[in-house]
Amino acid sequence: MAKIKYILSDLRYIFQSKEKKASLKHKKLTAKEKERVLNKVKEYLRVFKPYIIGVSFLDIGSGGFQTILQFIDGKRKVAVDPVIQYIPYNLNKNIEFKSSYAENLTFKSGSFDGVFITNALDHFGNPELALQETKRVLKKSGRVFIMVNVFEKSFGRDKLHPYTFTKGQVYDLLSKYFKPIKVLSCADTNTFYFIGKQK
Repeated sequence: MAKIKYILSDLRYIFQSKEKKASLKHKKLTAKEKERVLNKVKEYLRVFKPYIIGVSFLDIGSGGFQTILQFIDGKRKVAVDPVIQYIPYNLNKNIEFKSSYAENLTFKSGSFDGVFITNALDHFGNPELALQETKRVLKKSGRVFIMVNVFEKSFGRDKLHPYTFTKGQVYDLLSKYFKPIKVLSCADTNTFYFIGKQK
C-alpha cells in the first residue's frame, strides 16, 4: 500500500513538473523581479544565519538563481530541483546543481550538515516522504532550515501548490521528524520558519 501511495504521489509530482516546465518556458523575470526574489531569500537567511553550522549544505526545491546557497559559505553546496535543467542557474558560486525529486534524493545517508527547504514544501508531491528523505541525508549533528507560507485554513491552491498548511499543521508535520531549535511566524507575510535538528 505504501509503495502504491509513493507511485501515485510521484506521478502527481511529475505532472506538476510538466506544468512548471511550461510556465518556465514562457516567463522570463526582469532584473527588478529577480532583485525582489533575491531580497526575499536574504530575509530567510537573516532568520537562519545564526543557526547555520558546518561546511556541507543541501537546498531542496532550490530553483535556479534564487538558491539560498549562493549566500552561504561551505565546502560542499548542492542544489536540487526536478526541473533544474529548465531554469537558468549559472551563478558561478561553487554550487552543484542536480535534477532530483525531494521524495527520492540520490545522496548517502548523513551527507549534509544543513538542509534548506525554502518556499518549496507546499510544492512537493508528498511532503511526508520529502521530510523522511531530508532526515535521512542530514547528519546526526545537522540542522534543517525550512520556510513555508501558512494560511488560516487549508484549501486547494493550484497545481503547482498541491498542499497548503496552517501554522499548526506545518509545525506538527515538521516536529514529527525534527526537534525544534527555533520557530518563528511572521503574520504580515504569512511566512513560517522552522529550524530543527535530529531527534
